Parts: sequence; C-alpha cells; structure tokens
Amino acid sequence: MKLPQIKAAIAALSKVDNLPIPIIHSRPDNDGSTMPMERVKNVNDILDWIASIFGFQKGNVANQREHLILLLANTDVRNRPASDEIREETVEKLMATTFKNYESWCHYVRCKSNIRYFHALL
Repeated sequence: MKLPQIKAAIAALSKVDNLPIPIIHSRPDNDGSTMPMERVKNVNDILDWIASIFGFQKGNVANQREHLILLLANTDVRNRPASDEIREETVEKLMATTFKNYESWCHYVRCKSNIRYFHALL
C-alpha cells in the first residue's frame, strides 16, 4: 500500500464520522438470559459500516473493499498525477458510472430502480 493513490482511496473510504454508529443486538448464549444485549460495532470504513447494517459476509466485504479501492485509485490517477487525496469529482464520476449501469440493468429487466437521486446527478 505504498502508492499514494491507494492510500488516498483508503483514507476516503475511512471517512465515516458522519454516519450513525451501528448497534448490534444479540442474546448471550452462555447465561440462559433472554435479555437482549446491545453493543456498539466499531467500523474502520464505509464497507464495515454497510456490512454491520446489512450483515454481509466478511469475505465478500473484503473483496468489494479491494475492488472499490482500486476503482477509486485508478479513476483518480487517470486524470492527474498521484495525490494524497481523492478528488470529489472522482467519487462523483465513479458513482454516476455505477448507477448508470444499475439503471441500465433495471431497464433491461423491466424493474423499477431504487435509486431516488440518480437523475439529479446527470
């Protein structure tokens, strides 16, 4: 992880301060109690946050994290020299490309898109 664009992508994904803290609800198995327990889930990046909310498998999240880091870094480095920060335009371009593909897929399978603000981005 010595390349500056990779470090910048990792830093961009780690900005989760404005997200609500995920709370995990569970029941302890060892004391026979039926009282649910709550604990705060620590998150390192946006993908950890999404995984804790939706319950995605760790291996799948790790693969998507690597893929997203490389997409962000490659998209950013195409248009300028390496930097220690990802530009906002890079994130917006990648988001627009991804959502455009999703919208195309929805049209192809004749289902309604669940993205509410995509058309405002175009």
